Amino acid sequence: MLLKQCIMTQGRILLTKQGFNGLDSKLQYMIERRVVVLQEKEVAKEKGDLSENGDYQEALNEQNLLDIEIRKYKSILGTAEVIDVANMTGDKVTFGATVTMLDMETDNEICYQIVSEYESDLESGLLSITSPIGRQTINKAVGDIIQVDTPRGSKTYKIILIEFK
Repeated sequence: MLLKQCIMTQGRILLTKQGFNGLDSKLQYMIERRVVVLQEKEVAKEKGDLSENGDYQEALNEQNLLDIEIRKYKSILGTAEVIDVANMTGDKVTFGATVTMLDMETDNEICYQIVSEYESDLESGLLSITSPIGRQTINKAVGDIIQVDTPRGSKTYKIILIEFK
């Protein structure tokens, strides 16, 4: 239940400021793309029989997909509670924290910011709070050791730094 509270507060989806801005940019792109697709659909419509018009069908399919994605992004952004991580402090891992951990098997350090599933991107160091590692880090402090079951097997990490930046 605590994890669900971290992700949603009173029906609001938690997003970092950067995550909100990124999703908003994607939404704006999709809205602009939809205008282009509607124009392409009208041009294709002028070619005649719609049942055998590949260009028209392709534009129609893309429009339908864009409509679904636009509704989804509007819903997410419309219910978002934007968290300014730079104003946060604390000694426990919470939503928005940047956590540096030591892989106890390899001695390698890994660093992730704990974010919502809508803004996660492992290559950028953004880890979903609902992921196996994300779930295990919540409410942990520096020095705590966590055990994480992943598709690749069990991993053990030691939390060595918690930052809010």
